[in-house]
Amino acid sequence: MIMITSEASRKPRNKILKYDPFLKEDGRYHCSEFQCSKSFSRPDHLARHQLNHKTKHTYNCAWPGCHKTFVRSDVKDKHYKRHQKREENLKKKFTDPQISTLFSLGKQPAVELETELNPPQPLALTALSDVESDLTLPPSELIQYFFKDDRSDSINLTNFEFGLPGDAFSPLSINESFSMLPISENQTLVDYELQAQLIESLPQLSVESDFTLPLIETSLQSYWTFHHPQFPIIHKPSFSTKRAHPYLVLAMIMVGATYDKSTVSICDKIGLPLRWSICSCEEFAPPPKSWVIQSLNLLEIYELTSSNRRLHERAYLNHGLKIQLLRRSALFGGNPLKTEQDGDRHGTWEKWIEDESLKRAALMAFYLDTQHAVIFGHEITLYLHQIKLSLPCDEHLWESSKLDDCKKRCGNEIKFLDALKKLLHRNKITTSRFGKKLLLAGLLTIMFQMEQKDMQVSVLEWVSVKYQWKEVISSAIEFWKFAICQDGCCDNQDQLIYQVNYPQDTACKFPLYHLAESYMQLTHYDYLIYAGAPSRMNVKACGRDYEAVERRIQRWSKTFNARLAVVHGYAFLCELLLMPQDSPEYSEQIIDYNASADHHLYRPHVVTSIAFVLWAYTFCTEGPESYLLRSPIMENGDSLPAREEGYTYLKRIGTELSLKLGGVFHGVTFHSSMKLYANVIDEISSKNHIVGLLRLLKSKIETHRSEILREHCKLLNNCIERSLGKRAVTCQNMYG
Repeated sequence: MIMITSEASRKPRNKILKYDPFLKEDGRYHCSEFQCSKSFSRPDHLARHQLNHKTKHTYNCAWPGCHKTFVRSDVKDKHYKRHQKREENLKKKFTDPQISTLFSLGKQPAVELETELNPPQPLALTALSDVESDLTLPPSELIQYFFKDDRSDSINLTNFEFGLPGDAFSPLSINESFSMLPISENQTLVDYELQAQLIESLPQLSVESDFTLPLIETSLQSYWTFHHPQFPIIHKPSFSTKRAHPYLVLAMIMVGATYDKSTVSICDKIGLPLRWSICSCEEFAPPPKSWVIQSLNLLEIYELTSSNRRLHERAYLNHGLKIQLLRRSALFGGNPLKTEQDGDRHGTWEKWIEDESLKRAALMAFYLDTQHAVIFGHEITLYLHQIKLSLPCDEHLWESSKLDDCKKRCGNEIKFLDALKKLLHRNKITTSRFGKKLLLAGLLTIMFQMEQKDMQVSVLEWVSVKYQWKEVISSAIEFWKFAICQDGCCDNQDQLIYQVNYPQDTACKFPLYHLAESYMQLTHYDYLIYAGAPSRMNVKACGRDYEAVERRIQRWSKTFNARLAVVHGYAFLCELLLMPQDSPEYSEQIIDYNASADHHLYRPHVVTSIAFVLWAYTFCTEGPESYLLRSPIMENGDSLPAREEGYTYLKRIGTELSLKLGGVFHGVTFHSSMKLYANVIDEISSKNHIVGLLRLLKSKIETHRSEILREHCKLLNNCIERSLGKRAVTCQNMYG
């Protein structure tokens, strides 16, 4: 329809224009309050908004448990009616009184944000100089000092609540009438369609003849059998190879393939192009989805533990990228003063699974950050005050495919920081195997953060509390093992849950525990340079560097902590290579450890680190085992005899320690006597007869697929030759 407008109708009306100071050239009414940028299309809207700045009377919501405050009674009334309407709807939907109560007590979504009071206050700055000279902090205050956020002294971290919906509702809040627990039987389903999809996602695989259906299926089975029990970050009951992102499936195939010699050839062929494919994907953007973080975690584990040096270094460089991606999300980012959870508690099982998966992946990133700092000497990137998450849910709930079983086991998980504080106060905590690892990582992160603070206050010539905190952390780590790992660090108690098929593995399942005690006083840099590494982190070590390290090793070797580290090293190797002393097979049988077949990917790396710690102590305190290599006709020590064979040496050390205290130096009983063993370790004879042990460990590791471990084997050989009398310090062929 065409409208015809007459000339008269277009003639402007004569009206009196009244000056309005709030009306701007853009035709909108702007608020004149300082730092308020709001504008409105009508003056009455502006007037209503200005009540926020000039409040004469406030109205409180009368609903039980709701503390919202408003400046307009009509908005308050609307808000109250929402409470009433929501409760009526819930009563209609649910007949179970317990579920109705749960919903009625849930947090309400934020409404009318414009009229609420009490906006967040700005952060306060904290100086490091608040530690007075000659200060002796009581244990409780020292623990509070551990958790102090470097940015704010006014924030109570125990009141933080995480902004991820996965922490906002539990499976009990899901309406089972429309949302049933998703179940899948396709965890390892492989067909030609899936193979084609994976090749399309990673075209480099199109020329790989060994990327076959049997290999894919075997690798996925290995992943669920061996890797998933250690790091349960994927929801197995609902996982389907058909529905999962192809990059995640490829990462699982890559990691699973490391556990089987018949499939390991495909690992690098997937790992090399996979990282760039993930990073160039459209979904690689904040906020991240769970599959992105899961894939990056799996890729990082493989690159650091089982690949060549190039991929190892690439993983370290890109670890920070993953952390920054997490910081651009509600996981490790957002409002640091947030104390309320926005949104309601409704959801579906799919939503809960996604949120719990994302939380577990984020916690896994934190765990890897700390573990890699201890084992590889990397710098930590995440700090305690950034972890505002709860611990993972009960593992029976995570692994269950039965709706009724899920309802029985779900509940509110304790916050990670709250659990850590309880542990430092020596309060017992019940958590899953994954939760145990996270709490140990939390204690170690405190260690790294306190070391950094000690360095800061030393540079600024301020007083440090370093004479107190190491003893507190060491004590907490011991309590962690006693209270949380009641059956010791070698138990297989979770094998029925995860259907782990290697119950014969009687070695330590928490090798990080033993290495952590060594790391309390001796850094990764020190024991590698002392052993003769020509460089570390691509930085060459000169003569002065070695001399400085040698002085630190000499000071360390005279301390009680050095003796404690040595005791932990012997205990770990006894658990790895010998049957328990109180078992009937102790004198006749040994454990034929094979690093290449070790289902715990990080354990071989701990073996070499422990070996360097033991060698550094024995070489520094007792000198070489012999001086056979001083002979001018000897060029290397391969053919020279050792004073003791490796297994014999370990048995002798363990037996002498047991006789000193009348106990059994092995297994789950020794943890309560570690300090007693440390007090008598110097009374054990000929600890420097270590060549046989180093040769034994070298033979177990030198065929490992990790180039880093093969380099460490060359360094072990350098230690062997120095213990046989070689004068030269540096291992020239370590990286060659």
